[in-house]
Amino acid sequence: MMTMRDLLQAAAAAKLDISAYAEEYLRDINGMMKEMRLDLLAELPITDEPYPVDTLKVNFFREDIVRPSLPREEVLAKAPAAAIEAGCISVPKMNVG
Repeated sequence: MMTMRDLLQAAAAAKLDISAYAEEYLRDINGMMKEMRLDLLAELPITDEPYPVDTLKVNFFREDIVRPSLPREEVLAKAPAAAIEAGCISVPKMNVG
């Protein structure tokens, strides 16, 4: 069961102002959690022993295969002329966050 404190902390961490709808959101979230039977997770036997992870011994990634890349001239020829700068393709800077 999520408390109002939990909801407001999550909203603050996400930089969301949910004050006008907090009660409704809390009711909806707790309704969904009840419907998904998340309360049953509390009944699982949990120990302090680490879970045996044998998957760390297996490489799930494909092997790297060296292949020839596209010729530089062909790539530059397909780029917009305005984006080419000193033999490289210039892209706009992205400000994330």
